[in-house]
Amino acid sequence: ALSIDLDIEANAFIDLERITKENVYGSLGLHANLEADEYFGSLISLVRGIAGDNLGPAADVLEDFKSLEVIYDNEGSFYLIPTNSEDKVKSVQKAKLTDLLDMVLKNVDVSTIIAALQSDGERDTFDFKKTPGANSASYTVEITLTEEAKSSIKDTLNTFFENEDYAIIKTLISYKDFHDIKIAIEVKDDKLAGVDGAISYVKEGALGLSEEIADILELHLDIKEEKYDFAERLEYAEELYGAYLDCAELKARLETLLDNPYVSNGYLIDLENAYAEYLALSEQERYFVGDNIPGRVETVKKNVTDVIGFIKIYGAYDLNGLDNDDILALAKAYYANRLDGNLLKAEIGEEDFSIINNLGDHVDYTIFDSALPKLTGNDEDAWGLDEEEIKGIKTILDIAQHISSVNGRILLSLLLNGNAMSVENLSAKIDNLYNGLE
Repeated sequence: ALSIDLDIEANAFIDLERITKENVYGSLGLHANLEADEYFGSLISLVRGIAGDNLGPAADVLEDFKSLEVIYDNEGSFYLIPTNSEDKVKSVQKAKLTDLLDMVLKNVDVSTIIAALQSDGERDTFDFKKTPGANSASYTVEITLTEEAKSSIKDTLNTFFENEDYAIIKTLISYKDFHDIKIAIEVKDDKLAGVDGAISYVKEGALGLSEEIADILELHLDIKEEKYDFAERLEYAEELYGAYLDCAELKARLETLLDNPYVSNGYLIDLENAYAEYLALSEQERYFVGDNIPGRVETVKKNVTDVIGFIKIYGAYDLNGLDNDDILALAKAYYANRLDGNLLKAEIGEEDFSIINNLGDHVDYTIFDSALPKLTGNDEDAWGLDEEEIKGIKTILDIAQHISSVNGRILLSLLLNGNAMSVENLSAKIDNLYNGLE
């Protein structure tokens, strides 16, 4: 028996709001790198051994795999693209993965494979159940894991999920335990008609419901009676690869702009120009660049514009000599929008950013503390506050609407002074007095 172990490094970006069983591929932004090694070579040899001389031109494709990327076209197909554009075999690597699978499977000697899988060397991994069809040349073979194989996979998955980097995956899919791998091979009139497979796991019960079995990955290949034209498919893949190369530079430029925004030197103009180029691309090219680009561009433009607007206001104040009126104006501007802290810090420096980000630490409570003994009873007209005190306390209360620490400081001062009045009630009373000033 041939033992195969293929390492794949991949990143999957999942939009949890959109993902469903029906659109799982469309919800994954998949990028995988495959590097040829002894195991990958064994895989190629196995495929060639299964299909014999029936692969035709595709045999060269399999034989010449070196280093490649897997790209999903958002329409149900994966393509193999070389990572090195100077690779001498790049012309045969731009093949449609699903087409290759389809072609290989249609040329498979199913009986030979099943006989090999049922050999003594594989009985510790798979169990088989053959269900007769309409005639002796039609049947379905269900392949499942033996209990020993299931136990081994359970141990491997449990170890995987113990890693803190992957615990989030376990939580998202409510994974509890591995269940099974099942593959059904359908044969009609001695020809492969279809392949179905699924990896299933035990899902944690929710709200007292019983645990259930959930599919974590499904595979379905419907082998159709169509003549395979390798040259035609390769030509289509060549076009796809050309589109990929055409937008590669723009993709890199947009990613650099979006990952490293700044507020000067014409950044917004550069971003607008790059985004206009993106909008002029074909739908396929835009997918290769990234279908999340419009949202990212709008977010970054807003962040940069908001920071620029705040900096214009911030520049009018001496941060080393702030009074309460200055703090109120800066707090209104700073908290009016959710400013990008890293962007602002990069522009104004860490020291100034620390002051802006902690404006509550610079509030002068002198006039409020001195007036505290007067703030008794429900009739604010009887408090006897003078105009300066009313205006000073109102400014502090206005600051408190933007800075929670100031609100807490006022409430604590009231309580320590034996006054159970809320900050909101105090603010309403001070507003009454302020509005009554001549």
